Amino acid sequence: MGHTSKAKKRRKKDAAIIVQGFIKLPEGEKNINQTDIDRMAQIDYPLFSFKHLQKVSFDGDVKAKFFQDFLLRLKKYSDLGWKQMATEKRHDYGWEYLPQDRMKNKLPAAVTPEVQLMVLRSANDKRAMVGFREWNIYHVIFIEAVFNEIYEHGK
Repeated sequence: MGHTSKAKKRRKKDAAIIVQGFIKLPEGEKNINQTDIDRMAQIDYPLFSFKHLQKVSFDGDVKAKFFQDFLLRLKKYSDLGWKQMATEKRHDYGWEYLPQDRMKNKLPAAVTPEVQLMVLRSANDKRAMVGFREWNIYHVIFIEAVFNEIYEHGK
């Protein structure tokens, strides 16, 4: 019984370290309780962050219809979840990885050399949304309102 208890404590500690690595704890908090860990582990869908969004993505005359469609697309990604998205084609609701050197615009400081860029589609066509995944958070960097504006497709 003592062996099982040690293993359970180790799993709990490992889970807390993993979760703490991806969320900021409230001021003064040093630990996450098991309920919080369990709740976070249940999230299988992308949480979208726009903290690193670059204005070049939507600078200019972009139609409101594009952003309407974009929001519906985000909703669809959330409904599907990461597991289902992994089975989808890259130009539908799946994803593909993109080398950083393919980008036409400067990447924000948050994108260090080891960060793997992940491309989702921003519309029901081949226009892209470029970002990176951190746990279940998808950090959006660029939203391609005009095809080939963010990176050269077809390479």
